[in-house]
Amino acid sequence: MVLPASRGIIMSRSGRGRGAAGRSKRRGAMLALVGLSMIGVMGMMAVAIDVGSLQRQRRIAQTAADAGAMAGASEIQRGRFDLVNASALAETTRNGFTTGADGVTVTVANGPVSGYYIGNARYVEVVVQRNVPSLFASLLGINSAVVRTRGVAGVDAPSSSCIYTLNPSAEKALHVSGSTSELEVGCGAVVNSTNSKAVLIESSGTLETSSLAVTGGIDDSGGNVVVSGSKASGVPPSPNPLGYLQMPAFDLDRCDYTGTKIDTYGVTTVLNPGIYCGGIEITSNGTAFLNPGLYILRGGGLKMSGGSITGTEVTFINTNARVADGGADKFGKIEMGSQSSATLSAMTTGSLANILFYQDPAAGKPGDVYQNVIASGSNAVFTGTLYFPTQPIELGASGSTTTVNGAVVASTVSVTSGSKVIVTGTSGPSSPLKRISLVE
Repeated sequence: MVLPASRGIIMSRSGRGRGAAGRSKRRGAMLALVGLSMIGVMGMMAVAIDVGSLQRQRRIAQTAADAGAMAGASEIQRGRFDLVNASALAETTRNGFTTGADGVTVTVANGPVSGYYIGNARYVEVVVQRNVPSLFASLLGINSAVVRTRGVAGVDAPSSSCIYTLNPSAEKALHVSGSTSELEVGCGAVVNSTNSKAVLIESSGTLETSSLAVTGGIDDSGGNVVVSGSKASGVPPSPNPLGYLQMPAFDLDRCDYTGTKIDTYGVTTVLNPGIYCGGIEITSNGTAFLNPGLYILRGGGLKMSGGSITGTEVTFINTNARVADGGADKFGKIEMGSQSSATLSAMTTGSLANILFYQDPAAGKPGDVYQNVIASGSNAVFTGTLYFPTQPIELGASGSTTTVNGAVVASTVSVTSGSKVIVTGTSGPSSPLKRISLVE
């Protein structure tokens, strides 16, 4: 059966009409869906941009917090605890974060109020916080975000060097002289003097070390310098690795022993810890045995013209005499002559653990030079660190070997007269020589 042409046309038009309307409705729905999707995509892009910006701000703030913590720790290492806060704040400001400005808050704590080192005064915590406005996320109702970073630094990690000369300008700050004079350093040597001859190795003397860092110059034209690692001059001076140590408190008016002199031949005199007003003197006939503990020498120092001294777990503090006894005028150096014999090891506990000799940084008359001499002629062994922050030290005696199982930190260090001196260094957490490091 053939349908009339007109009916076929009507049916055809009716079909096309319904299809166009359906497509129009679908296009409208798609446009709405695309519009909603674009809003979502733009929102995600806005959040992503803001998150990226916040991450950048956080990195910058972390740099400022770390720098502030390191600056504060530098003051701790120098023993200037009253400057920790100011130095930390100055360094965060230098890195673009000033407390009280642009929504920034910087908090400094010595020691930290959180983390592993709570309350430890050898560490400083710096927290940097800033309220950062949103760039695009405010379109979604997120107007700002808080960036908070934290840095903790302290006098913590052991130093890789074990000889430090702290004088800032002396010639021959590290000096080895003599054809058989030799200084063997089992670790690194650091010389802070700016002098062109800060290190002087002459008259066929020998310096052997694993590294050598000198602020000034090195003159080894008359001797031998053997460096297994790095050797550099013109480097920045290094902070005192023992600057954090504090002079122990004690009764300034007390004397436990006065004018102690050991000179009886064939008799071993036993000494006990305490305050020795007038110091300790041992003559060529004397033999002293020291019981463990802290020996405070108040004027007179330690003088050995011969004789013998032995002691385990002992530490010497050399400081001024009592005011009533003459004060700084009666300060005496450490003087162990070439005819003396010594075997001493430092205390391993307490605030001066592993320090054998501690020179009070404030001791002596300003401007006077006190040349400390540790020149035992019988292959002496000293276990612990020799610390003379403002005074020079001469090590060794002709024809003998002096061994320091520890470190030497002094204004200047010299080895002369055919001496051989071995400084082994210290390692591990027990080393008293510390460098500044970030710990959290």
